[in-house]
Formats: sequence, C-alpha cells, structure tokens
Amino acid sequence: MMKRILLVMVMVLLVSSVVSAQPPPQGYFGLFFDVNRVNWCYNGVGTTTFYFFAIPNSDGLKCVELMTPLPAGFFMFGEVFHPDVLSPVMGSLPAGLAACFGNCYYEWVQVLSGTLMIPNMDPAEIMIDAFPLSPYPKILDCLDPAHELEAISWTSIYTNYVVCPGYSSTESTWGAIKNMYE
Repeated sequence: MMKRILLVMVMVLLVSSVVSAQPPPQGYFGLFFDVNRVNWCYNGVGTTTFYFFAIPNSDGLKCVELMTPLPAGFFMFGEVFHPDVLSPVMGSLPAGLAACFGNCYYEWVQVLSGTLMIPNMDPAEIMIDAFPLSPYPKILDCLDPAHELEAISWTSIYTNYVVCPGYSSTESTWGAIKNMYE
C-alpha cells in the first residue's frame, strides 16, 4: 500500500512539473508579499515590500496595463521596475500603470517591487483592476504588441485578515475540494 501511495505521489509530481512548464491559455497578474509568489497576506501596521508579477500566455508578454486602487490611508511608493522595463513608464500602480519590456517573456516575470504603507489594523484588500479607460487589466503580447489580451487577477494582497483569504481554515476531503471546481 505504501509503495502505491509513493508511486502515485511521484507520478503527480512528474505530471505537474510538465504541466507547470507550459504557459497558461490566459495571462495572469499577481500581487505578493514575497518573491516566491506564495504569500499574499500581511498582518501589521507600517511599511512592507510588495511584488507585482505577470505570467503571459503562449504568445509572450511585451507590455502590461493595469491599476491597483488603494484603500483610504494606504500608500504605495518606491517602485523598482524590472531592469528590462523600458522608459518611459506611464503612471504608477495605484493610479494606472502602462509599462513595456525590451524583450519578450514567456514565464512568470517580476514587473516591479515597491513599498506599501499600511495605516491601521483594519482588514483591507488591494485588487488588480483595469487601466483607466480600459475594460480590463491587459497584457500586450510579443507577436503583435497592439493585440491586447485580458489578464486575469491571480491574487490580490490582503492586510490584517484573521484568516488569509485563499487559505483553508477548516478541514475538508479531497472529493469536496474537487467538487468546488466542477
């Protein structure tokens, strides 16, 4: 029995590594509190570093357009862009950002990092939203930079939640989890 379980686990790891190496059919944006893209929750007041990442579809990523409206009292500052981001960069993340790379990217790329000022212990969410006058957050692909693709928000960032959204606080069965996605 243990051998079967071990064999199944190894097969799942192999399949997931092959699948994760392929770009998704849709581009995604994500906000995180770490460079490994696993933490999107922060508890506390004051300043902390945040990271904005993008992953394109199979046509690559040349430019991004989005904004992240901030809750009252919050501030983002000190944005540091990926070294390949071209000048000029239009705007800023909270007000609306348009930035292009010198090269094409076909996997997760850190577009920028910055500092987030959290004013109080109230729970808050900072979401990825559409660039001003745009219907959705966008990726412009490498095949045709005029081709605008909707980028789906992979993660928002959350501050001062008792239970971080996206993390389970109750036990469940694998069948119950699978049923949520059917």
